[in-house]
Amino acid sequence: MSSYPETKKTSVRPNFLSSETGLIQKTYTIPKPDPATPDENGRIIVAGGSLYKDEGGSPIGIVFEDVDVTLGDDMGSVIVQGRVLIDRLDSAVYTTEVQAALNKTGIYFDNQPEVVRPSQVV
Repeated sequence: MSSYPETKKTSVRPNFLSSETGLIQKTYTIPKPDPATPDENGRIIVAGGSLYKDEGGSPIGIVFEDVDVTLGDDMGSVIVQGRVLIDRLDSAVYTTEVQAALNKTGIYFDNQPEVVRPSQVV
C-alpha cells in the first residue's frame, strides 16, 4: 500500500490573545454551521476567534483555533476565561452586548493597536 502526502492549506490570522495568564479553555463540540459555505479547498472551517454559543444562543466563549467541520460537528478548544484583543476580532460579531455577556463568564477585552514598524532607511 502506498501513501501520498497531503498538503493542508491554512490561513494566517493575527493573534487575538492578550495574555496567556489566566487563560482557561474547555473542549466543546463545535457545530457545523447551517448553511455552511465551503472554502476554496472544499473544506468547512469554523475559524479561531469565532463566537461560541450555548444551546440557548447565549455567548459562552471564543473558539481558540480553526476547527474543520466538513464531515460534521467536531471537538474544539473554546476560551471560557482569559484576556483577548478586541481589535483583532470581528467587530460586527463582538458588539458591546456580546462583550458584556462574555465579561460575566470571565473573558475580558483589551485594546492594543497593531505595531507597525517604520521601514529602515539604507
